[in-house]
Amino acid sequence: MQCDLNVTLGTVSVDNTLLGLSDSATSARAPLHDAHDPPLNMASLAGGYPSSVTPALPPAGGPPPLPVVHNVIPDQALGIVREATFDHQRLAQAVDLLTSPAARTLKKRHLTSLSKLIAIYSRGFPLDDLVNVLVALNACAELDEPEYIPVMCGLVECLRLPFIMQQASDEVSYRGLVLDSLAQLGYLLRVNHRDLRAQIISSLHELHSGKEKIKALKETKRVSRAYLRATITESGLSETVMKALALVEPSDSELRLKFFQFLRDISLDPANCEQILNAGGAFILCVSLRDYSNSDYKEVELSIEILWNLIEFGNKDLVLTQISNLQCMMPLHGVFVAEMSQGHSLYHRTLRNDLLAIICVIARSNPDGPLIESGIVKSCLLYFTCVETKNKNARVRHLKFSNTPEDFEFKKLLLATILVFADNRSTLSMMEENKLFPALFYYIRPIPTIDSRFDCSQVEEIQLQCIAALCTLTNYFRDLVRSATYVKPMLQFLDWCVSDDGFRSQGNSFYSAGGRSNKYSQLRYCLRFIRQVVKSGDERCYLILVENELILKLLILLNDLLATMQSERTLENPLTQKQDETEAVVLEITCDSLLILSIFSEVNPVHKELIPRDGVELVCQLLAVEPERVCRGLGYHKLLLSVIEAVWCCVVGHSSNERTFLELGGVYSILDTLDSCPGSMRTIFLSCLLDLMENPTAMPHVLTWQNKQGVKAVQLMIRFWKETEAELGIERETSGIIQRITNPLSNPDQSDSLPLTTSEKSPAIAEACDNLRSKVFGFFNKLSADELSGLQPSDYVWLSLIEKYLDFKTAEVWSEINRELQAENIRPTSPDAELLENVIRISLGRAEMAREQQKDLYEAYLAQEKGEEQLFYGEIRETMKQNEKLIRDFDSYIKRTSDYGSLKRAKRNQIESIANSRSQHKPGAAKEHVTMVEGTMTTVFCQQLVTADHVPFRHDDVRKVVHTAASSRREARFSADVP
Repeated sequence: MQCDLNVTLGTVSVDNTLLGLSDSATSARAPLHDAHDPPLNMASLAGGYPSSVTPALPPAGGPPPLPVVHNVIPDQALGIVREATFDHQRLAQAVDLLTSPAARTLKKRHLTSLSKLIAIYSRGFPLDDLVNVLVALNACAELDEPEYIPVMCGLVECLRLPFIMQQASDEVSYRGLVLDSLAQLGYLLRVNHRDLRAQIISSLHELHSGKEKIKALKETKRVSRAYLRATITESGLSETVMKALALVEPSDSELRLKFFQFLRDISLDPANCEQILNAGGAFILCVSLRDYSNSDYKEVELSIEILWNLIEFGNKDLVLTQISNLQCMMPLHGVFVAEMSQGHSLYHRTLRNDLLAIICVIARSNPDGPLIESGIVKSCLLYFTCVETKNKNARVRHLKFSNTPEDFEFKKLLLATILVFADNRSTLSMMEENKLFPALFYYIRPIPTIDSRFDCSQVEEIQLQCIAALCTLTNYFRDLVRSATYVKPMLQFLDWCVSDDGFRSQGNSFYSAGGRSNKYSQLRYCLRFIRQVVKSGDERCYLILVENELILKLLILLNDLLATMQSERTLENPLTQKQDETEAVVLEITCDSLLILSIFSEVNPVHKELIPRDGVELVCQLLAVEPERVCRGLGYHKLLLSVIEAVWCCVVGHSSNERTFLELGGVYSILDTLDSCPGSMRTIFLSCLLDLMENPTAMPHVLTWQNKQGVKAVQLMIRFWKETEAELGIERETSGIIQRITNPLSNPDQSDSLPLTTSEKSPAIAEACDNLRSKVFGFFNKLSADELSGLQPSDYVWLSLIEKYLDFKTAEVWSEINRELQAENIRPTSPDAELLENVIRISLGRAEMAREQQKDLYEAYLAQEKGEEQLFYGEIRETMKQNEKLIRDFDSYIKRTSDYGSLKRAKRNQIESIANSRSQHKPGAAKEHVTMVEGTMTTVFCQQLVTADHVPFRHDDVRKVVHTAASSRREARFSADVP
């Protein structure tokens, strides 16, 4: 087609030269005007400006204006969108040619046909052609001729692009065909040719994780990457590729690297991890490390990364089962030792740490694995102790750790792995041989005095981890807490922890939680170690502790911790998370200190003499913890248990300490705590109180105590009994009367239960240990009848039941014995059977008598309640009578003051009443005196002072009445004086 374009605008002729296009350039590009396009309107080009826009014309005599040419260039010409042209017929013919038995020898035609297919499908295969493509590839593979390998690689290379859809529903319609095609593509890895395998892995990797920007196709669309990943997973390619890895030559590092890269990407999916493990992928990866060399570090990195993915996303137990054998552990150990010699490189240090982490996981899951046989245990111990013990071994002679994050993490990871090794008893002797404990105690000293390449904060983290490791290793090495070589340094370290030398912890590690700007973290783990020393029971260690004044140091420490807990910042200010961590650590240290004192005093009663009065006072102060703190979740319930344990071990049984404890109100504190603590903690508090009540001077304290509601100790015990029976579901009437005379202390389910094995406790005995009823019985057993003040009448019904607790429990045990004999078909001898029957019969009689006694008490209580009720009603009736009399008197008063006739009748009645009240017998010499005052208008008796609500008289009349009354009194006195 002629590409020269001449457009005449006015007098200007423009050709391709003016447009900057040469003939060669124009001939190579797409035509500007296609035959199917509408014809160009040259008139519009000549005057193509809109009427509203007038172009600026050049001045006269100037250069002519450049023409405006409207070039329509399609996207296909620029390569933005390509037109999808597929030759399905040619592909079908090529498949027929390859599969036809008559054309098996036509290699040239085969290769020509396949080369044309590669050129046609260079932009990818549509979904409906995948089956024919894989049929062609399998036919070439069956021919087994090296001439077919290049064309096979070309076809596989075309498969690297996402498949093409011609309709939106093709993804669903052809999903099964895609899965079969991908599976067949994986099976082609069986062909023993390096280039083909490399191309297959590259295409699969590109399909799964390709990031290349692919040009779009006209009127078609490619499948999504998510669709391809899903189909690769469902097709089982992961298992096929993993098995094909064993077919690759170990010397072919480049091909192996492609396999590892593909496996690394697909191992992020749990489904692919399961397929890899089904093929024994973890075992294959570890065994492949046998031929490791320094030049293959990339393969090692990818293998370790795939193993981590399998552990994280796959079945961890299956992974560890596959690699926990000598065939896998030996290559891992070899790579680990080789990487230790490459510590100068950041890359190798990171790879070394990853290897050690996998070894740690293996040792934790299978402590009895071949860790010793493979040499891993010895190497880890050697690398950890080489610096601290100045080891001269050739492998570590020139080994040095630098101040890098990788070496720091490696040091901590080594110690964590060694602790995991300790679960295997066979490794304990190796730890002693490799001087593990001197290496650990190297860090048990003040931090400023430790010589290390790490900075202060890193040394602190290693120190805390070493102390924690020693606390753990004490469970395996009993000599660790019985030797003065190790006990004395820890006591010296305790002195530094409680001293104030200006050191402030950074608190950056896991072990230093809550220990910022103090030494609480070091103190916590130091006390844990000392607690193990005290629990060992070695008298030599006790002597060392006494010589170092351990009790005095702990009491000083407890005093400081108590001041910290009672500070305003802890009590009043709202707690932040950091304050919560610090308070929790303080509580833990306090609990450990009290526990050490308790164990130290319990193993030898003589040690109680070492507890001074200040120590008992400190225990009393710790016992008075606010009830609202117990439910805060920071460990105050542990503090209460530790304090009551200290009271039990350090105070009870020592007369001087008991006297001091009672003087300081310790019994009151125990009862206050018993009243407010949770039900699960009441047993130990009440048990301690019962032991204290063995001292006669403690009884008045118990009897005089009462809570804020006025409830006394005896009422509190009755309440505990009721709550315990309600929790056990025991059938009782509302008043507490026994319902079942057979085993009245147990519920129906417990009455029929039996111990399953001989090692189990019987239900009757276990129930007595688990709940409070036996303790409540012991409490009332120590009281006499005169000391039961404060009980309500209804409480005596429950008290009669509590008094029979021991009889009922004895009968319950005998009944259980009888049921066990019957369940095991054992017949006792005749005397024993008769005795057993008598015991059961007597117990039933006693239960019946107890029930009758309860009924009598309850009836007496009801009668007393009814009598009190009648008395109360009588008081009400008397009050009503008095109120009615007051109403009648008031009505009479109103009538007298408002009606004169009523007033006169009242006066007359009063006079008659007075006359009737006088004696009718009159002596002859007696003289009657007038006691009435004439002219008064009152109806009350005359006195010196008369209260009148209303006096309607004038002033003169009042004075006359008063004078008359005074004269009458004088006359009366004169008559009385005359004989």
